[in-house]
Amino acid sequence: MSQQTITYRLNSNEKNIYSQYLAIVNNVFFYEDLEERRFVPLTIREIEVLSLYMYYNNMYKGLPEKERCEYLNSLSIRNRIKQELGITTSNLNGILLRLKSKYFYPDKTPVFDSGVLTSSLRFDFNNLPKIEFVFFNAKRVQQGNTKSDS
Repeated sequence: MSQQTITYRLNSNEKNIYSQYLAIVNNVFFYEDLEERRFVPLTIREIEVLSLYMYYNNMYKGLPEKERCEYLNSLSIRNRIKQELGITTSNLNGILLRLKSKYFYPDKTPVFDSGVLTSSLRFDFNNLPKIEFVFFNAKRVQQGNTKSDS
């Protein structure tokens, strides 16, 4: 049986592409501790905050990475985000704290930590990543009855 391909085209712009992207891939965010990896989707507020940091990261991509990260972590950007989302400083700090403990599969670094976005979440609106989902029967994988796509 051949695989079915389904293509969706989304109307987007430079401002909302990041929240659309995060909503689509939201099931591959996880917490990792010493005992297990638990997949935990982002909340709506986490998506809103993280997508704005992705947007500003792209907006200031011309800056050297160290300066860009410092600027993303600055009071100026924090105030813009708070104003844009209508949230308080304590709300933003709580969201940023939670984002430091979440990871984006397969990256091994926090989603957002001190102005640094994990590498998989840094992309240019003019050079968008391709998203491909491959669904499989987990029961068959456990039994060793699947064929490799490679």
